[in-house]
Amino acid sequence: MAETLPQLLEGLKLTKVRLEMQPRGPGPDISVQIEVGTTKRTLAIEVKQIGEPRIALQAIGQLQRLGGRFAGAYPVLAAPYLTESARLICKEAGVGYIDLSGNVFLRFDGVFIERTTAHALKQERRALRGLTMPRTSRVIRRCLSDPSKPFMITELAALTGVSPAQVFKVANLLEMKGYAKRDEGRRLLLIRPSELLEAWAGSLDFRKNTIVPAYSLARTPEAIMKSLAEVAAKGGKRYALTMFAGASLIAPSVRFYDVTCYVEREVEWWLKKLDLERVETGSNVQLVVPRDDSVLAESQKVGRYKVASDIQLFADLYGDPARGREAAETLRLLKLRFRVTD
Repeated sequence: MAETLPQLLEGLKLTKVRLEMQPRGPGPDISVQIEVGTTKRTLAIEVKQIGEPRIALQAIGQLQRLGGRFAGAYPVLAAPYLTESARLICKEAGVGYIDLSGNVFLRFDGVFIERTTAHALKQERRALRGLTMPRTSRVIRRCLSDPSKPFMITELAALTGVSPAQVFKVANLLEMKGYAKRDEGRRLLLIRPSELLEAWAGSLDFRKNTIVPAYSLARTPEAIMKSLAEVAAKGGKRYALTMFAGASLIAPSVRFYDVTCYVEREVEWWLKKLDLERVETGSNVQLVVPRDDSVLAESQKVGRYKVASDIQLFADLYGDPARGREAAETLRLLKLRFRVTD
């Protein structure tokens, strides 16, 4: 890390870089004396091999306890890669950060440097893949549906149909990423629900579901939705409206012209009963077989219709960077029990 500092701290004059020897007492891993114009300052840099939020919190605690000849030094956390959540924690604590991906944040004595690289965005997506597995998503959706409630591992297992061992792994993952903690009763409690919601929703890929585009002769989306509800009721089939069709019933915000609906696996049955024609382009209906059918089990009843849960609906909309983000934020404002600033 020390040899890369001149490149990472481009624009600053480094007058001395020193590796600190820990046996001499508590102190940072690296101290750097810098000059910016007439400003001179020492950076106290703590280096970690893992840049996850839990590790960041530990390092920040160490940096904030520095005294002796490092009293007054500006604390900086460094790692090969710092996740977005870890970077936010540093900012909130008044601590700078540097990573080998090129992310830099320093703010002191009128000096302000902030850089986020495109490579870091790719790293972030890779780091979040563990949140998107179907059984992991079940646990996350359940926690987010009641974000202030602490859950026992066995309780989450019973509620989600996921084994206690798998729930334990998910709990550890959420702790490591700084989204949750264990309370005094060893129950799992979300501490950054809005960040978890956005990280999870942003890492999902709706296209990993089985999507069958089709065309209906019905004149309006509302007519299609009505037929869906009637056919499902007569056939004893499960379904859940999502995307803009689902949002129109819960938190309407934008006009929509097609209907997206989760259905059970017998797609041909739905096509026949709804008199739909498969098409490559120009669809006004998307029948979606979910990767995990718990999405259907968790649906909610809204009037005569079944709609995906608020959390799943938010995630589906959030994945549409155009109109979907607007609809997702309306849903968050009107229905979800926490806000972006939590």
